[in-house]
Amino acid sequence: MRHDGGNPLKYQDNREGLRTLPRNPMECEIDTVLTQFLQSLMAALQAGETVALRGFGRFRLRHRPAREGHNPRIGDTVPIPAKAVPTFLAGKAFQELVQTAAAPSKGANGKKRGS
Repeated sequence: MRHDGGNPLKYQDNREGLRTLPRNPMECEIDTVLTQFLQSLMAALQAGETVALRGFGRFRLRHRPAREGHNPRIGDTVPIPAKAVPTFLAGKAFQELVQTAAAPSKGANGKKRGS
């Protein structure tokens, strides 16, 4: 799998790994390719890069600054350290597919929403 540095990691960058599969891949080969892809995605995010999969979405790290929180039990101010949070933004094609296929879902209590 290759990656060209500063630009977002794209699906095309991972085609090399997919090309090495035979025409009828076995389950273990599929597992290997998916594992390699996910590892490359996590490595790219860890390096601070954005990973874009056209039509599916974009993964990136969002950096949260350090801040002060509140302990509700004792009322003290607690320091919360800075951290990086992985985020996903769904692509337009993915959102459209999900919206057209989405059926009204039940809420956490088992009742239909809005009733």
